[in-house]
Amino acid sequence: MPAFEALKAQTQPHAFDFRSAAYQFPDADFTSKCVLAFELPGTVPTATPAGPGKSKLHVVLLALVKDAGGKIVEKASQDFQAEVTDKQLAALRVDTLSYASPVTLSPGRYTVETVALDREAGRASAGTFQSTIPNEREWR
Repeated sequence: MPAFEALKAQTQPHAFDFRSAAYQFPDADFTSKCVLAFELPGTVPTATPAGPGKSKLHVVLLALVKDAGGKIVEKASQDFQAEVTDKQLAALRVDTLSYASPVTLSPGRYTVETVALDREAGRASAGTFQSTIPNEREWR
């Protein structure tokens, strides 16, 4: 399932747990530097054989930021592809995959749609959350 299809599905897929959030850092002009962050347990990505003692992983992360009218105003994505040794895979399984992407948003209400896609297994999970960027008066 491609990432955009997962976001458009009537019922959001939930094949595994992942977390996403937006963190705000206001500028002097009251736009907000934000960081869209993802966190995925290391046990989630499916590892497929890639030769003796090696496996490959492929995870796609996507976030669409929509304004109050539903227009996409920012996008963040990352396509992680890796070939790892068995030792590296064992270390990954007890760790967390993290990704953060900066975006700049003007004051307003936003809907953030996120999806994590395990390409090796064809599994996806999606989520939606709201984020409000305060205006100058609200920051003070």
